[in-house]
Amino acid sequence: MTKYQTLTEMLDHHSRGQLAIGYLEGENAEKTLPLSQLRRRALGILHHLQRLGAQPGDLLILHVAGNEPFLDAYWACIYGGIVPVPVAVGISDEHKHKLLRIARQLGEPLLYTERKLRDRLAAFAAEQGESGLWAAVEKRAFLIDQLDDISREGTPARLSPDQTAFVQFSSGSTSEPKGVVLTHRNLLTNMDGVVQAAAVNERDTTLSWMPLTHDMGLIGFHLMAMYGGARSYLMPTDLFVRRALLWAKFASEKRATITCSPNFGYRHFLRALGDRRLEGVDLSPVRLVFNGAEPISVDLADEFLERMAPYGLRRESMFPVYGLAEASLAVAFPPPGSGSRYLTVDRRSLGVGSEARHVAADEPGAVKLMCEGKPIAHTSVKLVDDAGAEVAPDRVGHVLIRGDNVTRGYFRNPEATAAAIDTEGWLRTGDLGLWHDGDLYITGRSKEIIFVNGQNYYPHDLEAVLQREPGLELGKVAVAGVRNPHSPTDDLCCSSRTAARCPGSCRSRRAPSTSSMSTQASRLHGSSPWLACRRPPAASSSAPPSRRPMRKESSLRSSRPSMRPGPPPTATGARRRAGSSSSSRPSWTTLCRASTWTWTRTCSRSAPARSRCSRSTRRSTSCIPASWSSRTSSISRPSASSRNTSSGSSPPVERT
Repeated sequence: MTKYQTLTEMLDHHSRGQLAIGYLEGENAEKTLPLSQLRRRALGILHHLQRLGAQPGDLLILHVAGNEPFLDAYWACIYGGIVPVPVAVGISDEHKHKLLRIARQLGEPLLYTERKLRDRLAAFAAEQGESGLWAAVEKRAFLIDQLDDISREGTPARLSPDQTAFVQFSSGSTSEPKGVVLTHRNLLTNMDGVVQAAAVNERDTTLSWMPLTHDMGLIGFHLMAMYGGARSYLMPTDLFVRRALLWAKFASEKRATITCSPNFGYRHFLRALGDRRLEGVDLSPVRLVFNGAEPISVDLADEFLERMAPYGLRRESMFPVYGLAEASLAVAFPPPGSGSRYLTVDRRSLGVGSEARHVAADEPGAVKLMCEGKPIAHTSVKLVDDAGAEVAPDRVGHVLIRGDNVTRGYFRNPEATAAAIDTEGWLRTGDLGLWHDGDLYITGRSKEIIFVNGQNYYPHDLEAVLQREPGLELGKVAVAGVRNPHSPTDDLCCSSRTAARCPGSCRSRRAPSTSSMSTQASRLHGSSPWLACRRPPAASSSAPPSRRPMRKESSLRSSRPSMRPGPPPTATGARRRAGSSSSSRPSWTTLCRASTWTWTRTCSRSAPARSRCSRSTRRSTSCIPASWSSRTSSISRPSASSRNTSSGSSPPVERT
């Protein structure tokens, strides 16, 4: 039984107390907003939306850059029964394309945004021949710049637990974005389970840099904190990207007890930290560091804990969790204070239905799987084989979930809903995992398995192994699947950005890590992969792992005439395949990700006069996972969230 029936009931309750949100906009820029003021501001904005003609049940694209205006508008929608649809702000074409795709699905939505963002969208829509679609959207646009008086309150709508609270769209990078429909009951049920599992209470202080367009940012570190009565602080994502060390500084200053980051955040922080020492930082109050939203690296978590130990961060504070948007965020949590627990198994034994073989950590095929605990309250989980039968402990199966926190379907997409949810209400997450001693261990994504020499491999696992090689930049390795029409077997294609400059037309020495990368990959699956380099940009940067090219054809083009004749091998769609025999290996071709998965970067040895690598791109890439992007793209990357995600964008759901 949840404490509240609707989200507005929750905010109404806490607005009568002293609870507040702290907006940390810079090292010396902070604003505190009591929840009572948040409620008043939301109702004031609702008045303006209702003057524009907004009615209960209307859909509103929420497209703003700052945390404070985002939450003001979000709660205005909730109070008015208007359905907010958060869409991340980003400077790349991919983000603009996503917004237009979503607008087309929504019909004639309202748009809540800033003038400069509206102008950019208008110009982009005109360039893309979408002026008609944009005209319909702009007609119902409301600009934050027009807010001059919010003293007059709008009229709150009468809400029910099963009314839609908001729609969370997937990245939409590989196909049309899918909208996860979440009701008040879904959200409050999940929050109740999270608060119980993590023991969140009014003595806690939470700190998050996750974007509010991502479910861990919005649900996990705003709504959940409010439900549990905790004081919350929000740090802009782009501030973390630019000045990652402020995360630790803010945690120390605010005496935060709960914070969070996905894998790439720990990598980015450690790179920013380097060999320096943080002065005056005390992390001893931190009791939980949520680790989720991407495949969890045991070694990276250990490295982070080791580096932060001198500042008082306890090893048992690491809190690896599993969830996804379709579950309203959370599915499984370990007991608080249990720290990092993991299994070491043979990566070649992780096929669906296979029993995971436990091995010593120093065996060549060993891989560490992080324990992500047990299902939280109100959530049921089962693992099944390809035939739908439940698997025994230690056997790999498809992860299915069910409960009042689980979505009942995708927005106006009955086909996707039918494919994901069976007649008994079980939702297929697209993830694979195993039970061990009653705990859940996620092994990877079912749609990302690479089949090599009769074995199953997970891209994120291979990337983690290759990342250990010297000369590679953090998060700049991608393992892609390629189909070779001339061979009955599959291989691997490994793409990396090296610290050294690439060969060929760049007139530079061979990247030092390529042979060792090949050796590492060969140790794992018995055949050499294609290797590719990418020259680093002038301004070196850190970034999360690239999203992997998948689900759409993306050709490999070679600058060398030695390739055997015939059609080029292509990146697979349905499965993460790979390959070419060594005789048909292309020369230094890097697959990179854009919204259409169709562009490549090449370095031609046949053009020695050219001083720079050439590239053929259709879209630019962003600094952080597409579904999380805020205002900045200062950190470039070859291509990851929700997943939302997750280990990439693969159907049917976006990983949280």
